[in-house]
Parts: sequence; C-alpha cells; structure tokens
Amino acid sequence: KQWYQRRVAITAGGIGMTGYKNFPITNKTALKIIHATFMFIACVFMLAAFVVIYEHKQSNNTPHFRNTHAWVGMLTIVLILIQLVLGAVTFNPTDTPSLLTRQKIKPCHKYFGIAVFVLGHVSVAAGLCIYREAIVQNPITNVVSLLAILSIFVVLFTVIFRKPIRKTLS
Repeated sequence: KQWYQRRVAITAGGIGMTGYKNFPITNKTALKIIHATFMFIACVFMLAAFVVIYEHKQSNNTPHFRNTHAWVGMLTIVLILIQLVLGAVTFNPTDTPSLLTRQKIKPCHKYFGIAVFVLGHVSVAAGLCIYREAIVQNPITNVVSLLAILSIFVVLFTVIFRKPIRKTLS
C-alpha cells in the first residue's frame, strides 16, 4: 500500500511543478494556490507513506534507516518540507515580501524544487533496486516504474525549458 502512496506523492509533486507553467490561467494568485495545493498533497501522501512504513517496521521489529533508499527518502521528506514552508512564507499571496525579494528567491525555489523532485526519484530507484525480487513478480510495477522514469524527463523539460502558458483575457 505504501508504494502507491509514494507514487501519488511524486505524481502530485510533478503536477504541482509543471502546473505553475502549464495551467492556462492569467491570475498568478490562482496559479500559486494551485501549485501550493498540489505540493501540499504531495507532502501529505509522502508523510502518510512514511508513517505506514515506520509503523510496519516497528511492529515487525525491523531496524529503521538501514539502506540508501531510506536515507535518501528521509532527506527528500526533510527538503520538501523546508521547500514547502519557505515557499509559503515567501510567495504567500496574502502577505508577500517585496518584489525584489521574490525575484531573488524565485530561481532558488525553482532549482531547489527540481533537486527535491529528482531526489524523490532517486529514492524510488534505490527502493526498486533493493526490493527488485518483489517487483519482478509484478509486471504492473515494472510499467509504473517506466512511467516514473518518463515523468522525470517530462517534468524536468517542462520546468526548465518551457515558457509559461498564459491566456490573455479578451
């Protein structure tokens, strides 16, 4: 079950990242709210998956954080929470810092977000390597894994190279 929660978290994060540029809305406040909502959903699912895994290991008396997958996953959780808090404080539509401050922070926010997204996929790849025996038995998991790899390229291309789509009001 927790594997699907993680995929939902990464998918919501990808939609949140690309949505800021691709939703054809001119109102930047609405775009910020959509972006923040998807990122918040990603955090909720990621934290829920973490709690499920933690409780499962606790009930089975299995040691925690004993492989690269666990450490990269924990680092991803910490960094995305930092990104969410700093983004909410800096780009809050109701109480925004000066334009100069936002302009200085925006590139950092963008590239830090890209790094967290990639780190999340690195965690997934590490998990796939560790638990490959269980994965080989499930062909649907292989398809979803390939789609995850494809999503990395689509999201990164969209976030880095694509110009924002904005419909003009007529």
